[in-house]
Amino acid sequence: MSTTTVRTPAYDQCVRLAERGDTDAALAAYGRYLQEHPADAEALNDVGTLLFTAGRVDEATVHLEGAACRLGEGRPMALWNLAEVYLAGRRPGKALGLFDTLHREGLLSADLANRTATAFLDAGDPGGAVEALLACRSAFPDQETPTEFINAIRVQRPKVAFFCTNGDTKFLTDIYAWTIQRFPTRFFQGSSEEDVKAMLEWCDLAWFEWCNPTAVFASHLPKTCRILIRLHRFEAFKDWPAQVNWDNVDALITVGNPFVVDRIVRQVPDIAERTRVLSIPNGVNLARFAFQARPRGKNVAMVGYLNLRKNPGLVLQAFARLHRVDPEYRLFIAGEFQDDGLLEDYMAAMIDELGLAGAVAFEGWQDNVAAWLEDKHYVVSAAMGEGHPVNVLEAMARGIKPLVHTWPGARGFFPPDCLWRDPDEFCRSVLEGDYEPARYRDWVAERYSLGLQLARIGTVFTELERGIRADAAGQTASAEAPDAASAPATRDARAFYDAWYHDVAVKEGTLARMRRKRVVAALESLGRQDLAIIDLGCGLGRLEPHLVRFGRVTGVDLSEEAVRAAERHCPAATFVRGDIRDMRLPGAAFDAVTSVEVIEHFDDADQRRHLDRARDLLVPGGVLVLTTPNRPVMEALNAECLARDGRPWTDQPIENWLDADALRRLAETAGFDVERLDPFASEGQHKGLHLCLVARNT
Repeated sequence: MSTTTVRTPAYDQCVRLAERGDTDAALAAYGRYLQEHPADAEALNDVGTLLFTAGRVDEATVHLEGAACRLGEGRPMALWNLAEVYLAGRRPGKALGLFDTLHREGLLSADLANRTATAFLDAGDPGGAVEALLACRSAFPDQETPTEFINAIRVQRPKVAFFCTNGDTKFLTDIYAWTIQRFPTRFFQGSSEEDVKAMLEWCDLAWFEWCNPTAVFASHLPKTCRILIRLHRFEAFKDWPAQVNWDNVDALITVGNPFVVDRIVRQVPDIAERTRVLSIPNGVNLARFAFQARPRGKNVAMVGYLNLRKNPGLVLQAFARLHRVDPEYRLFIAGEFQDDGLLEDYMAAMIDELGLAGAVAFEGWQDNVAAWLEDKHYVVSAAMGEGHPVNVLEAMARGIKPLVHTWPGARGFFPPDCLWRDPDEFCRSVLEGDYEPARYRDWVAERYSLGLQLARIGTVFTELERGIRADAAGQTASAEAPDAASAPATRDARAFYDAWYHDVAVKEGTLARMRRKRVVAALESLGRQDLAIIDLGCGLGRLEPHLVRFGRVTGVDLSEEAVRAAERHCPAATFVRGDIRDMRLPGAAFDAVTSVEVIEHFDDADQRRHLDRARDLLVPGGVLVLTTPNRPVMEALNAECLARDGRPWTDQPIENWLDADALRRLAETAGFDVERLDPFASEGQHKGLHLCLVARNT
């Protein structure tokens, strides 16, 4: 489908109407033109500009995003317009997200960066302001103003202290360097308990690297600051987690292996109720580990400390099998032995026993691992367990194929064709498997880059900073979602939902989790990560963090309160406010439409319009994934609630439930080909509480 303007009389008429200032007529003409050319970037940009000029910022946003994501004529202007629309719509975070692209296009200016920083400050987000100014300083290093502005903001932000009392700071270096640019920061240099107390009194946020006795001690002191503990792996096999007072800890950060978390839960079964448990994988500095498009070769690397947990004996067994097939393969080991000599003697003896003399080289500890990997072709790990193996990921970033033994959790980190269970599979992976350096690099870049890790940490810091500021101002934390008894009396839909969502924490209950799994499974079946997705009636954006891994996501909701909460919850998506029944949205522009628990809040006519609208938004063959309560089950549950509590299950303005047959008829009448329509979920004795519809735009 063409993404450039088709110069036709119809298009020229659109332009003339717009230039004449007849906005309504121009929009109508563009609407007709885009029905024939829905991917035309310049026409989408024109419509976005008209809508923006008319003050319809949210509708302009969706059109300009459609223009900016397409290559072709009009894209640079669409990027600039989109940045301006984001600022006008009080979305400075989205404007900041365009900076790299604008800089590459030669469109980023210091003025735009400064206005973005100011917008962040107006929104009470000094962290975002600093990020905008850092980007400006990077793009325009000769200007002094960004540095002065950064320093003025930085000194007013929470003070951060890092504790790493076991001396192993290798995982903390980049995080500390990132933090010190943004916050008043100190690194704990003391040794006594009194020193720990003094640092905790100084800081607003304390980061404990490793869940060790220092973290245990700090957790039992009277609370004076926010506390984060980052646990890697080995601490979960000690008794330290059981000794921590988790009620005094604001978050436990693990590096990603769910088996490690399971170990912690064995010691502290209620830890998820006592503190927030987060997974933030380690990050690789992609600039430091530059990609090399190397050919298949015969040099195998093993990197890291040498101890029994790393299982180097199994590496020798696997490599010996490979060496017997082809004696030209070589194994290079970088690292230090960590035992009393037993393992070192064993390795030396086995090299002789297996006839590997001259084929295995111990090259000691490497200060420059990136350079040492220059001539390597494979990196092997046979560990019995890992938290998140940075050494393997660093090699992958250089384009080196990983050969990873299936230790607990390995299948969640690495491509399946790079895993092995025994020496035979190890050999097959080397000799028969594909060799794709760019894929190994992309795997790390998309999942485990340092930038992604720091962004996730930045989100945690921002949330804690918001709480620290709220405490200082004497404000209270967000409430839970209101139930029917506390719902406002007004029946006006927008006012109702603004009140409904006011100060509500974004949490996922059991039923929401079951709905989310159904939606995600349907999208996973498409096998794509470049989808354009629109979520109609997105609410607080609970679903969006799970949608963004499939592509570009737009959430639409009637409530301004919901949209603002959703933006905080998932900055990677775009959220706009509007009535999904009639707001102007680009047709045939989305690969998937999701709609979770929305259609039941419309009357019969609007239910039909809702499905018609979903079909209009989809490209041919696009997918609708919709969930809604199942009428017969809901009626039984509602009757039970009335009998027991004297009030209904819910008190939203409209509850117009559908059964499976009625939903199927509506979808088919709208022109969908229904692929699946299944009941799911339960509440007490009530089974099949919800319906999930998956349908194709025919």
